[in-house]
Amino acid sequence: MGHRYGGGGVGGGGKKVRRRVPSIAQRRAANVRERRRMFNLNEAFDKLRRKVPTFAYEKRLSRIETLRLAITYISFMTELLASEHEAAAVAAAAAAAASSAPGAGGRGGLGRGAAAANVAPPAVPAPPRQLEWDPEMSLGKRPAAQFGTQLPAS
Repeated sequence: MGHRYGGGGVGGGGKKVRRRVPSIAQRRAANVRERRRMFNLNEAFDKLRRKVPTFAYEKRLSRIETLRLAITYISFMTELLASEHEAAAVAAAAAAAASSAPGAGGRGGLGRGAAAANVAPPAVPAPPRQLEWDPEMSLGKRPAAQFGTQLPAS
């Protein structure tokens, strides 16, 4: 059996390849579909540009800059939520430990026996790292080490 698009062998001695030529109506329909596809794509990028924080004085971001900025922003927000979740878990654990400490009057504690006197209070963890969003960082304008910074303790 010969190849789908051409003659059957090395010498090319088979049938001539007849290329399908689309009609004008088909070409116009394809152009309309492509125009609609590009319109929808550009509209989606515009929506994404409005959602991702940038500086007001910046020029309109290109598609690749928009995608890179969105990826970095999502990573930043994920890290921020994880650190807040971790801080809440630490605070809950500290509150639970404080309520079960001897003399705190909490339920489910060790009680007021000799065993409770030997229990050391839990160590207080350091506060979670404060993160700052910097849109320029995601565009490669500053090193990644400056992504999250520690705010001074107040």
